[in-house]
Amino acid sequence: MKLSDFKGLFQKQDIKLLEKREYGEDYVEFNFSSETVQDWRAGEHGLFTFPDKKIKGKSFRGFSIASIPEENILKITTRISPNPSSFKLMMKEMEVGDKIRLRGPFGWFTLQDENSPLVLIAAGVGIAPIRALLKEIEKENNRFIVLIYSARNEHLYKDDILKIVEKDKRITAHFIYSKEESAHLLNKAMMRYGDSAYYYISGMPDMIKSTRKKIASRSITRSHIVTDPFYGY
Repeated sequence: MKLSDFKGLFQKQDIKLLEKREYGEDYVEFNFSSETVQDWRAGEHGLFTFPDKKIKGKSFRGFSIASIPEENILKITTRISPNPSSFKLMMKEMEVGDKIRLRGPFGWFTLQDENSPLVLIAAGVGIAPIRALLKEIEKENNRFIVLIYSARNEHLYKDDILKIVEKDKRITAHFIYSKEESAHLLNKAMMRYGDSAYYYISGMPDMIKSTRKKIASRSITRSHIVTDPFYGY
């Protein structure tokens, strides 16, 4: 992490809901206006609050941004269970035109260079910042990329990702359903790319911890392992 990774933390603005879509197993996608948001980098996240509403429990949530500035929307997706927290319930009840406050975007889950191979490892809604990375890479790609995306049932953003993959033979995407498949594909990727690649891991903290341990055991440089933990899902 660098000090510049936190630059966006000092900006905040209210953003308007443009579209809300429910799909899959309790997942909800929110598309907000981005016209007041200064340029952000693919892979960053933001802190969201309802400053004028009373929230029981935790009054803010961090969400990774799944879009890039060129899409002219700020996209996030989250899982909202049948018995959600006060914050998630308020999000679910939002209607088009309603506003939420964003602090950021900021973060370190960003592209490190233009040429190194990438091994992207996502679980569940952890695919959000990786979608943004792939959208950024779609503009101009000079590297080989392997995506290993595991989910219990629905793979979020699958159609978006397949459109990118179909146009670039250097990108390989695996949509899988088990830890065993993920471990097998990761081992293959590490054997092929070793320490020449950057390894991006996004998902629940336990998943990140175990995956990071596997990668580190292959003597991969610590700075080549980039993580984005998703808490509270």
